[in-house]
Amino acid sequence: MRKLIIVLGIVAMLAVLSFGQATNFGSNVINTKDEGSVQYELEGSLPSINDTVKIYTIRNSIVTTESVAEIGSKFGFVNCSPSNADPGTIGMFDGEKHLSVYEKSGAIWYAIPSKMDPVVDMQPNLPDDETAKKIAADFLVSTNCLPQDAKFNEIVADRQITAEKGTDKVIQSYDTTLQVRYQREIDGIPVVGPGSKLKVFIGDNNEVVGMFKVWRDVMPDIDIKIKTPEKAYSDLVEGNDIVLPVRADGDKVIIKNVTLGYWMEPADKEQTNVLPVYIFKGDVIDSNAEYSGQYEGYVYAIEGGLT
Repeated sequence: MRKLIIVLGIVAMLAVLSFGQATNFGSNVINTKDEGSVQYELEGSLPSINDTVKIYTIRNSIVTTESVAEIGSKFGFVNCSPSNADPGTIGMFDGEKHLSVYEKSGAIWYAIPSKMDPVVDMQPNLPDDETAKKIAADFLVSTNCLPQDAKFNEIVADRQITAEKGTDKVIQSYDTTLQVRYQREIDGIPVVGPGSKLKVFIGDNNEVVGMFKVWRDVMPDIDIKIKTPEKAYSDLVEGNDIVLPVRADGDKVIIKNVTLGYWMEPADKEQTNVLPVYIFKGDVIDSNAEYSGQYEGYVYAIEGGLT
């Protein structure tokens, strides 16, 4: 079923993996602790995870004007030359079409901005899900941007909503573009973070109007000892070794799933190694004891994080 979003950037849900037998502490709620005004509560049991995991070295791309020109030719940029665009990128412009390649990661950002975020007064002609999946896959193949380990994840629809002034009453609602999103795993472990993105944007009349790909090439390195899930949960509560600070907009966070992942840095940051992290997912509960949203937090699985 297609998801709907009002603005770009909804966080896609990741598959929850099981690692061996769960550790049972004999209680449904096994730990609570206050961190400032937020209380963490662990529901259920922690998984049993191997005490070592492989880390990966990143084979960084060398981004030059020549390599960007070659990429641009696959996207139909034929009447222009690459030049330094935003800091840290080399870009090309051909009419409405924009292309940027990030020097530190090799990430590719292609867009027709006016068609990615249009203002419409009628419903655009968008494909059904199966057609959208095929359009996206064909586009990625034709531009040499479909990694072998990419797996289809979901389709979300960007929605334009017009509401009555001063109220929540919806007057008009249109799906403007579709995002076909992919996910990645390494050795069966999900890759998470802002540096693990592959999405194709489809607009009116089945036109591909954008693509974002940050998908670093990796090589296996050494096995390394990691924290226990118990230690990682303690670090979450105490605020230690946090990968990315997440503000929980509520009084309580109920952690329901704990699993292992590999973290990828954003497209504009240099990264040498892919390190394991613990992924904590659950629900945010407000002061009225009501559900107010989803929570996802990350803690380095290696003591001291990057140090």
